[in-house]
Amino acid sequence: MNDSNSRDEVSLVRALGPRMAVAIVVGNVIGSGIFATPGGIAAEGREFSLIISAWITGGVLSLLGALCFAELAAMLPRAGGMYVYLKHAYGRSVGYLQGWTQFVFGNPGSLGALSIIFAAHLGELIDPSGGAGLSRGMTLGLAVSLIVGLATVNIAGVLWGGWVQSLTTVFKVAVVLSVAVLPFCVTGGHDHAATFQTLWSTALPMDPDSGGKAARFAVVLLAVMWAYNGWHGITPVAEEVKDPGRNIPRALLIGVGILTVLYVSANMAYHLVVPMEEMIEGDNRKKVAVLLFDRLLGPVGS
Repeated sequence: MNDSNSRDEVSLVRALGPRMAVAIVVGNVIGSGIFATPGGIAAEGREFSLIISAWITGGVLSLLGALCFAELAAMLPRAGGMYVYLKHAYGRSVGYLQGWTQFVFGNPGSLGALSIIFAAHLGELIDPSGGAGLSRGMTLGLAVSLIVGLATVNIAGVLWGGWVQSLTTVFKVAVVLSVAVLPFCVTGGHDHAATFQTLWSTALPMDPDSGGKAARFAVVLLAVMWAYNGWHGITPVAEEVKDPGRNIPRALLIGVGILTVLYVSANMAYHLVVPMEEMIEGDNRKKVAVLLFDRLLGPVGS
């Protein structure tokens, strides 16, 4: 056997099953976006019908992207994701640039921001009264420890990373699902069903600087797509998925479908419980979910 054939047969262990693949798609998306954006989106969109249409449109666009990536991943089930596709489509130079851009800037920046957000929110949870909370050094140390800890889990083996991803995804889905169903479980569905009929006509006074409906829709859609960002996270680990030609397309389509239902339902719940006028006030823009839980479950919920 020559060297080229030996290199062709080298592959990562395909240990991730279909459920773990779906968990990667869903878990890689659900994060701060669905909790941090509703207030700002309300301020920009100013109409419930426009806002919910943007969330549905974002899901459709993500689904179209998933269809494209499903075909690419089935054709090229290798580690690297976008790097692999760009290299095959446009040559090694383009793939090289994309790979190093993500390695040096994209992924470290994203991981750093998310870990700092996690540590900062943990500080608020520890000291909800708005006191000192975690110091700057403690926040930085916790963020670094979080990244190192999760990296260690993945170094330990692909199954360890898969199980951690699955467990955290179940937890995050449960939180978003609770946002969607709590308005009906806590105070009864009848009252909210009546309120739901009025949502479609709910709107804030138009800001003279907000532009026309198309301009407002474009701004809202930009924030919505940020919340949906990450659904293609299964493709970089395609070489570790069992039966990739079947499981990756299914994971992408099922995962994006779950995300769309959760996001649209959660935003309907936000608007059922928290008036739009209140969403856009100051610090409330980033705490709409906290307001919802506070209204329905009290201080413990928030």
